Amino acid sequence: MLVWRVVESGRRIDAPIGRDPVHRLKMSARARRARSAVTRVTRAEHLRGVSLLHVAIATGRTHQIRVHLSAIGHPVVGDRLYGGTRRRLPGHLRALARLERPFLHAARLSFRHPDDGRLLESAAPLPDDLQTVLDGLRRDQPSAAEG
Repeated sequence: MLVWRVVESGRRIDAPIGRDPVHRLKMSARARRARSAVTRVTRAEHLRGVSLLHVAIATGRTHQIRVHLSAIGHPVVGDRLYGGTRRRLPGHLRALARLERPFLHAARLSFRHPDDGRLLESAAPLPDDLQTVLDGLRRDQPSAAEG
């Protein structure tokens, strides 16, 4: 996923999640009735103003990744529900204007089969629309010589 600003690898977000009492379509890390949720940032690539993250979740709450990252001030880019859209983009982030949805993708899922406990895994490459945006961001980053 791509989020706003710099997030460091190794960050752990441990915040309960429940239904937002005001906006019923949203979940919230400040809900009165909430269930535990943990999200860990396992890898981060910083792209001047945004960070490409890989995360692992220990729980599977509704909108967990979106809620947790928004709660710490780093909403998913393009996520209208949780504050990830921006009206004005600097030139080096102009590739983000192509986004028509949140920059969020499940590259790998694994879970235990409920009957026999077998580990089931599935993997999927980044979809073309998100890959195009990411390629544009990387292309528009200043080189080391530029500073």
